[in-house]
Amino acid sequence: MNKREIILDFTSLLDVIMIILFFFILFSHLETEDAKLALEAAQQNAAERLEEADKKLEEADKLFEEAEKKEQEADEKLQEAELAGDRQGENVEGITDFSRNMNVRVKLKMAKAAGDWSLLIFKGDQQITEIPKGEVSSMSGEFLKALSDMGCTEEDTLLCVYVYDAAQAGTASADRNIQRIFDEVKKKYRHFFYSELDTSLFEEE
Repeated sequence: MNKREIILDFTSLLDVIMIILFFFILFSHLETEDAKLALEAAQQNAAERLEEADKKLEEADKLFEEAEKKEQEADEKLQEAELAGDRQGENVEGITDFSRNMNVRVKLKMAKAAGDWSLLIFKGDQQITEIPKGEVSSMSGEFLKALSDMGCTEEDTLLCVYVYDAAQAGTASADRNIQRIFDEVKKKYRHFFYSELDTSLFEEE
């Protein structure tokens, strides 16, 4: 047989190859989509777990801060208790002076002139000084000097009685300045305490 007379039909073979390529491309695309979806799902899951971990970490930080705060409060209360124990002697002495009427007394004296007043400072029944109306800083300095002259120290417990007559004109205005004076005194004498006595409550109508 002559070689030229041999005819090979590749049509069927080409059809098979094309079908194989088509399925290969199709399934490759599907696998890629599945892999993409799986990756997105994994990323979403990881993001959710990370968010949950962040929330738990934030909650743990808050609990830690609360624990630190409570520990600090406990330390402060312990220090206060220790300080109160250390100050027992000064407190007893202050109470003893008060019970013997030997404590500090401050009496508001209203003058006849409108708006004029002064402060009388006593140690028990003994008048130490009289502080005329003036600037709060100046009157505070005079008050501190009077306490120093009495022999008071910054560590003493001072139980003071502030006496005034609310029925007298100008008392309310003077009282505002006196409160500021007491605030200045407390800056140096940290254990300075005072009670108020309004004598007008005991006057007969």
